[in-house]
Amino acid sequence: MIRALTASEVRAAEEAALAAGTSLHVLMEHAGAALADEVTARAPEGRIVVLADHTKFAKSGFI
Repeated sequence: MIRALTASEVRAAEEAALAAGTSLHVLMEHAGAALADEVTARAPEGRIVVLADHTKFAKSGFI
């Protein structure tokens, strides 16, 4: 079974990482790389489309 975090668990982990000195940009890069690894492992030959809006959270889709 894949472990998923709740929104509050993610928020707490991000806040702890930021408090420890990790930049938001580095957090976003790591999240994007982990997602890309997972997607390519599950669909190595497929095409992936990222839909992103204009909010500050959309940057994560481009990393």
